[in-house]
Amino acid sequence: GTEGTVRHEIGPARPEGPEVVSSVVWIDRFGNVQLSAGPAELTGIGLTVGGSTLVTVEDGASATGEAPEGGVVRGRPPVPGRWVTAFGQLGAGELGVMEDANGQMSLVLDRASAAEALGLRGPGDWVRIGGGAGGGARA
Repeated sequence: GTEGTVRHEIGPARPEGPEVVSSVVWIDRFGNVQLSAGPAELTGIGLTVGGSTLVTVEDGASATGEAPEGGVVRGRPPVPGRWVTAFGQLGAGELGVMEDANGQMSLVLDRASAAEALGLRGPGDWVRIGGGAGGGARA
């Protein structure tokens, strides 16, 4: 069929300083959020598997251009996340950044919807990954 051929403009993930800005490619029925970024982009900013990072939904992420209820679009707080390789490594409510079967990174929650938790609607939304503690100690 033709479903799946409707493509929004999916931009490449672009490293900006010690962060990766990535577009949302799709959200599956479980609420897992596939990103345009792959593991190479994350290791490129010094993130390692098991390392902590921050995930920030870009302001005005709504693809419709409408402000959410209350009209507040600015200043989404960053959400702490961790690069994991399996859902079982996540604590309750802990946001995971995980490589999916297609070799792309996804934002996931164990037995919950990451899309809902982050307020992401689908393709055209943008998230920023980085700015956390990274893979190790900071001086």
